[in-house]
Amino acid sequence: MKYKALHFFIIIKVLFMGYIIKKTSKILLGLSALSFVFFIGIKSQINSNSYYLAKNLLHANDTDPLAYELKGDEYIVTGLKDPTSLVTQITIHDTYNEKLVTGIAAKAFANNQNLTEVNISNSIKTIGSSAFKSCTSLTSVNFDKDSKLDIVQDNTFEACSELKVINLPKSLKTIGPNAFGYCSKLDSLILPDYLEMIKSNAFIKTAISELNLPNSLIKIDNYAFHETNKLSTIQFNWNKLQLTNNLVIGNDLFTCTNPHNLKIVVPKGLLDVYKTTFNDYLGNVNANFVEQPTNWRIITAYVLGSIMGLIVLGFGSYFTYMYFRKEK
Repeated sequence: MKYKALHFFIIIKVLFMGYIIKKTSKILLGLSALSFVFFIGIKSQINSNSYYLAKNLLHANDTDPLAYELKGDEYIVTGLKDPTSLVTQITIHDTYNEKLVTGIAAKAFANNQNLTEVNISNSIKTIGSSAFKSCTSLTSVNFDKDSKLDIVQDNTFEACSELKVINLPKSLKTIGPNAFGYCSKLDSLILPDYLEMIKSNAFIKTAISELNLPNSLIKIDNYAFHETNKLSTIQFNWNKLQLTNNLVIGNDLFTCTNPHNLKIVVPKGLLDVYKTTFNDYLGNVNANFVEQPTNWRIITAYVLGSIMGLIVLGFGSYFTYMYFRKEK
């Protein structure tokens, strides 16, 4: 009887285990199926997102009107993808295809009659010769604040007849021959503080009326401001040592077909030195050398600042003395 009961119990246990395994298998099978469906869904979503991302990137590249050429590990801009495009504004960005854009090729946009505005990022180190030559509708050229450009090559903006104002980057060291020649409406120009060279005919036949030459300049070539008939005032800033030892001056700097009066402002106390140095290089202008007037505002501000500094120092010393006296 005992053996029959044990046998019956074993059979019941086996049947129960079989039932459990059967149910569990269904559950595991269901979970496996759900996992598979979930995986397929995720994969499809990833593929879909990848597709749309790629499509958007492709679309972004498609909308960029510029053409590029890979040079080593960097890109240069070579012009417009479609030379017949009527695009009027271009922005040259820092990167293209995740690589730096560091240059603009020679003649990249030469003779383009539609461009009116050009924005140049701070990654651009070189602009090739004649890059924007004869862009006759160009009115605005903007450089990023931290531009690395150190040279404007020869003929870069020559004959941009509508260009009126350009803010040159602080990094600029050299302005090449004819760089702004025949920009007949260019009437406002601020030269950067670290500029070193102005090459021949750099500003020939421009409309500049006033000019301030930084004392960082060490060379000005022949005819640099040839035929700048509207130039009425120019300020020189070299000290005596710079003027006599370092400066290389070309001939006929301001020569014009129709000689005109030119006021030349020089540092105080150096009037005779400047007259002697420049007399044979100015060209046929009627030069009138004058000394920089005393700037009483700066002197007054300096004196008042010094007085206030002494007052503050005096009070500070007094209160410090009194504090340590009480401590004793």
